[in-house]
Amino acid sequence: MQNDISWSGPGQTFNLLPSGKLSLIVENIYDDAALQHEVGLYYRLAWPDTLAADDLAGGIEPGHLFHWAPVGELGSERFEPAGLIPFLQNPGGGLRHVVLHQRTHR
Repeated sequence: MQNDISWSGPGQTFNLLPSGKLSLIVENIYDDAALQHEVGLYYRLAWPDTLAADDLAGGIEPGHLFHWAPVGELGSERFEPAGLIPFLQNPGGGLRHVVLHQRTHR
């Protein structure tokens, strides 16, 4: 088994990155018109020499733009979920489990 992580999205290109240490398990719970739950796994990665800064720029989700940004600059970016920023900027030394629950008032 190869130790690579691939990223993909609808209509997007696959990119292989050398796997790093699993740092965060994040549960995002959204309570909009219907309850939604997603789980994200966040790995520590060194920037690969073969990956250009704009390699994953773009995205196809309306109203959203995907691009790489230094973790220290996430507070000045439109980053969702915003509640995750402190955990990304200060990940600690071990594996952490984070639950973010966003309620939309109807």
